[in-house]
Amino acid sequence: MSKSKSAKNQRTVPIQKALQMAMNAERNGHPDAALSVYRKLAAAKDMTTPFMRDVTAGLYRLGDVEAAQKLNERSIAERAAQMPDKIETALEGLWNHVDKVRLDPDMLDWAWEARPDDLDMDRDEWERHAKWGALADRVLRDWFEVHPDGKGAENLFPDLKDSIATLEGAKTKNGLCVAAAHIGPIFSGPLFWAVADYDCRYVGAFPAVPGSPLAKRLISTSTLTPDQVRDAAREALEAGLTLYNAPDASPRANVESADGHNLPIRIAPLLPRLAFQMGTHSYYTAAKWQGHQIVYDRVRLPDPEEGESEEQFIARWRKAYYAEAMKQARTRPENLRLHRGLWRSAKKPV
Repeated sequence: MSKSKSAKNQRTVPIQKALQMAMNAERNGHPDAALSVYRKLAAAKDMTTPFMRDVTAGLYRLGDVEAAQKLNERSIAERAAQMPDKIETALEGLWNHVDKVRLDPDMLDWAWEARPDDLDMDRDEWERHAKWGALADRVLRDWFEVHPDGKGAENLFPDLKDSIATLEGAKTKNGLCVAAAHIGPIFSGPLFWAVADYDCRYVGAFPAVPGSPLAKRLISTSTLTPDQVRDAAREALEAGLTLYNAPDASPRANVESADGHNLPIRIAPLLPRLAFQMGTHSYYTAAKWQGHQIVYDRVRLPDPEEGESEEQFIARWRKAYYAEAMKQARTRPENLRLHRGLWRSAKKPV
């Protein structure tokens, strides 16, 4: 390890510990103590982007909106200073950095064993492509936050018009539910909506700080309560909008049990519950790279059947979603992501 990288890691450890301290204080009903730590962290140098997001969310939840906005603006400015004019340039440059990326070995092992039979790559080449995919999804996320209008990413989506036509054609008066999983370039979603200038809402863990690029379309689970998230999602559908969510990251949902080489994953019931209650159709969407462009596969998920109860429908919907997610997880390495969501289930018990 280089001296500079070692020094950065040493600086990261106290930030991580302080952040955990603030979160624990907040959870245990000590908001003043938590806010004090969040404010000190906001002034720290060399904070990583994920840490900045967590601190921003904490500041916002505890009422210091101004500090949250300033930290969010700083995070965006730091990333903007390093970005080229075109996203293709950023994506091509990632190959120079893949060997520095560390992915969870258990997740890599599971995905390697589940790889398509017709994939002609050895393990080393396969891992390089998997690492490129992980980095590429971060580029999509950063690009959107720096360019909330999608500038510089106009050529990323070759089937943009067809995709929008499909979504619009599937809507009812109460909008449309679109489900995804934490597989492949999922952060292409916000960028796709920005390039298309398409009004929708997506449920996610990012902090929706007023004035931030994400706030326009995001229903944030990190700054809203579960009841507020549900109400905002319902309001979006009542307005006839498309509601987008990756429900495979729920810590509280029941586990959809695995069979064979599949993963046990927790699938949040928000989308199927709303689809049942509001008569809304739903789709599973899978984003995948084709070179330096992104295309989407979409599969219609079940509608309620006559005489079916809400809980019966949710169980059937989850099974259909689960089948599509497991199918998508058996893919080319650049389309894996291997981070968060269902991938946590690949980790072996310590």
